Amino acid sequence: MQHNLGNEPALALQSGWQLGVKDALPLLGGYIPVAMSFGLVATQAGFSVLQACLISGLVYAGASQFLFVAMVASGAPLWLVVAMTLLINARHLVYAPNIAPYIPNGRYWLLLMHGLTDQLFALSHSRMPQLNAQARRPWYIAAASIAWLSWVGGTWLGAVAGSEISSRWPLLAQVFPFALPALFIVLLAPKFTDRPWAISLALTIVLALLIKVLGFANAAVVVAASCGTVLYLWQQRHPSLNRSFETADASPAAPQPALQPALQPALQAEPQRATCENPEPSQPHPQPHPQPQARGSHE
Repeated sequence: MQHNLGNEPALALQSGWQLGVKDALPLLGGYIPVAMSFGLVATQAGFSVLQACLISGLVYAGASQFLFVAMVASGAPLWLVVAMTLLINARHLVYAPNIAPYIPNGRYWLLLMHGLTDQLFALSHSRMPQLNAQARRPWYIAAASIAWLSWVGGTWLGAVAGSEISSRWPLLAQVFPFALPALFIVLLAPKFTDRPWAISLALTIVLALLIKVLGFANAAVVVAASCGTVLYLWQQRHPSLNRSFETADASPAAPQPALQPALQPALQAEPQRATCENPEPSQPHPQPHPQPQARGSHE
């Protein structure tokens, strides 16, 4: 069978587009409910449906959008609203440099970075190293487009029908805000199979809960995430520690116990005992033939 090598780039692009759509579809389960909550909150704060959709399309940051709507509704100055929004989104200064090596530079690079979110970063960080260079850009464009469209569409749905949904199903309206954190936990779950990631994430979770219980809710995420990052980097700089843990976890084969000196003569005597119990048939000794007697002369 002859393969058309000239079609390999086209196949790589096609597989990148299809795989990006497939990987981004699970994000809809977390994006749409939270976006509906934002659309409902925005309309209740006095924003129109179009304004709510524009905020979702241009700002495109869940926590920043809720803060933006709350500060504008409370009459905060515009410069403070912009400053707080940029401060919350400062985490993208860490996200983008980790994704940039997988996406070639181009005229649309800044537009692509606009589609970067927390969940898409976690998805990209695990998927893009597995793709070839030609499939990475199509994969990212497809995944980011699906996520962005679901966020804007969910905002429109919440702005139009959010009040009707919340009045008919009050419990559903309370569950919506927890969909995005639950989705983020699902995306982080595969990392628990790696020892450095598992240790760092466990420390981050426990420390965040502890700081929250102590009453410092605003500092819980920042302090816990910083400590988890430092621990992960420290483990990467000391790989021998991880290898020692893996060696300790491995169960070596149990050594055979040495024979006690008292048992050795008994074992050596076994073949002799077996020989005595089952002797080999001995060859019969030849019987001497009687010698004929010589006749005397008297006969």
